[in-house]
Amino acid sequence: MQIEKNFGRIRKKKNESRIIDLDILDYKNIPIHYKSKLVIPHPRMHKRAFVLFPLKEINSNWKHPISKILISKLIKDLKKKQKIKKIK
Repeated sequence: MQIEKNFGRIRKKKNESRIIDLDILDYKNIPIHYKSKLVIPHPRMHKRAFVLFPLKEINSNWKHPISKILISKLIKDLKKKQKIKKIK
């Protein structure tokens, strides 16, 4: 949260538009839940195309730390209405 604050993020309302939003996707494949301040992996990352597609480019063998499901299966199970566009 301190990095977000340094970039000018001001938290007023939940889920509002923001200048920056950093989420830690994985740490050594270890689930972490520290109070409600730090939760790894992000609880909804497996449902988000904009998270999974870039992560697959980084590591196509990645498995979700809790469900142990391979990233290609998570992508296959995404709802089709999600659209992402790769910028070159």
